[in-house]
Amino acid sequence: MPPIIVYPNTINDLEMQVGTRGPRLVFKLPSSDVEHIEVYRQCPPLLVEAHSQLIARLFQDELVEANKPNRFIFEDGDPNVRDGCRYAMRFVDSTGFQSRYSNFVAWLGQSIP
Repeated sequence: MPPIIVYPNTINDLEMQVGTRGPRLVFKLPSSDVEHIEVYRQCPPLLVEAHSQLIARLFQDELVEANKPNRFIFEDGDPNVRDGCRYAMRFVDSTGFQSRYSNFVAWLGQSIP
């Protein structure tokens, strides 16, 4: 029998907010088994999941808590971010297994729908 592989859970409620330095992602951890979080960004003109750029790797001790229970924030302070850029996250456990991409959220400048 092959071993049973358990992948980290995927979140589907990633949110976008306007931060003080640009796009702010708000998310929750799916479980305590997450070793780190990978933050991906893709910007126009090519919006294809395979062309997402890894922009941050956050370990649990680096997470910034949001104002809600079990919610955390990541703020992308890159001044080159432009309207239409999309963001997603993946969770990685201690064995290196990755979750699927979270839902994608788009940066629409200073107005988030």
